[in-house]
Amino acid sequence: MIHYLEAIDGALEAVLAQTRLSRRQLEAPDGAVPLVEYTHLLEVASRITRDDVLGLHVYMEARIERNGALGYLLRHAPTVGQALDDLVRYVCLEAQGIDLRGGVVGDHYQLCYRVADSRVTERRQDAEVSMAVAARLLRDLAGDDWSLHEVHFEHTRPVGVLELERFFDAPIRFEQSWNRLIFPAAVLDRAGRATNERLYTSLKQHADTLLEESGSALGLTAQIRRQVIESLSYGEPRIDEFAERMAISTRTLQRRLARVETTFAEIVDHARRDLSFGYLSDQQLPVSEIAFLLGYSELSAFHRAFRRWTGSTPTRYRQNSSTSAPPETRRLRSKL
Repeated sequence: MIHYLEAIDGALEAVLAQTRLSRRQLEAPDGAVPLVEYTHLLEVASRITRDDVLGLHVYMEARIERNGALGYLLRHAPTVGQALDDLVRYVCLEAQGIDLRGGVVGDHYQLCYRVADSRVTERRQDAEVSMAVAARLLRDLAGDDWSLHEVHFEHTRPVGVLELERFFDAPIRFEQSWNRLIFPAAVLDRAGRATNERLYTSLKQHADTLLEESGSALGLTAQIRRQVIESLSYGEPRIDEFAERMAISTRTLQRRLARVETTFAEIVDHARRDLSFGYLSDQQLPVSEIAFLLGYSELSAFHRAFRRWTGSTPTRYRQNSSTSAPPETRRLRSKL
């Protein structure tokens, strides 16, 4: 992404100015960008660069080994089918807030994807990125001597549909219930192209350990976050009240959160931050009402928190996010 934006005069600076991400986050090879911020980044970048199929351009040359440990695990799976099973099972280690499923229907396999986080309202670029990366993954694993049967997208038919059709080399249907890649089930039986059984076994054991650890950690923080969100409009959340609901002492709850490297205050702060962006996207909702919904007793407290999160005020952020006319940019000659 960062190399693509740097090749367009002024694009990187403009995108960073309208998102909550820093250059360091985009450059970090293992930096996990939250889904809400990631999808927003793609949509903002598409508007600023005036590139209707930006996601496709940025990720069409993706290779599975770039996807960290998960990419190596998939690369060394014994068969294409096993690789897809592993992808569905372990993708939660790489990304939260998505729903990925796979299964055989008749003579075809369907790999189905959609964003499960209701806070994400603009998701077209993410869908096209995800399907492009999945298609590239399949070609890396199974070779190029087969074809997709169909590709489905949730969103409406875009301007850049011809470029999508050239990349996927398959009929594309829009306004579907899921984003899907549909291909012959026979491809599942193909042997992996770079299988290393010993390395695969080791990586899979490591992934299972991470999955078990993340499950317990995410279970606790997700439970508290959900309860925090439900209670914010009633005022400032208190850790002693949450501990009482869980039938444990405040110190016990603090120790459990410390084991997963977080605190009650951080969970509350992150929940407020994430909710605020969704509320601000509603142009009819007054900032004072948003402050109340987030549990702040004073508007000034919300302003201070929002400036700490973004370096901007809620009103200025809302104005920048709603700007429909992106600045003029000059595309430079480059090879993606």
